[in-house]
Amino acid sequence: MRLRGKNKVQLETALIAAHIEQELEGFRKKHLTTVQSKELDQTIRQATFDMCHVLNSIRNSTGELNYYDFMDWLTYTVPEEWEAPERLSNSLPTMEIVREVKAKLRAQDAERRRKRAEERRSTPKLSKIPIVKETA
Repeated sequence: MRLRGKNKVQLETALIAAHIEQELEGFRKKHLTTVQSKELDQTIRQATFDMCHVLNSIRNSTGELNYYDFMDWLTYTVPEEWEAPERLSNSLPTMEIVREVKAKLRAQDAERRRKRAEERRSTPKLSKIPIVKETA
């Protein structure tokens, strides 16, 4: 899936669903067939999109709907026996790691641009190459 050009909800959906699917990888290999796994992936993506769309719509609402009131109402859809989620997985980068990676990518990009500019300066222009006429 190409993420460039997608709207915010589609982008958030892709990122959240990809993380969920990565976390379920071991379970899928152990308990599901390839067909079942694909069906589960589609269900996860659609359910994630639906919820991201609802939250985004409420967040951007200017009418009577209040984001926090709606979130409070939505909490009633969460089963009571569920424990509160905590960060147990280190599969997602921390902001510190994200900053480091971005800095490295910027440095690599700057180096590539510098090399390209250097190549352009050292490549002779066609107008400066002497034309040698053949004499017969």
